[in-house]
Amino acid sequence: GVVLEDQGRSEAALAAYRDALRLDEHLASAHFNLSRLHESRGEKPAALAHLATYKRLLSAPHPPIS
Repeated sequence: GVVLEDQGRSEAALAAYRDALRLDEHLASAHFNLSRLHESRGEKPAALAHLATYKRLLSAPHPPIS
């Protein structure tokens, strides 16, 4: 998604981030990047929703790695 954003392909970037979240809905970086992208497009409700999810994921306890 980031590369697509850098190329000015915001629709393709949105699709890439959404695809990533379909594979792992707990992928904080995808939520953060979707938040940034929606904000840059003036889509405040979507930006805030993804930002809230990003913050929730960062504050969630993580299980120990074995």
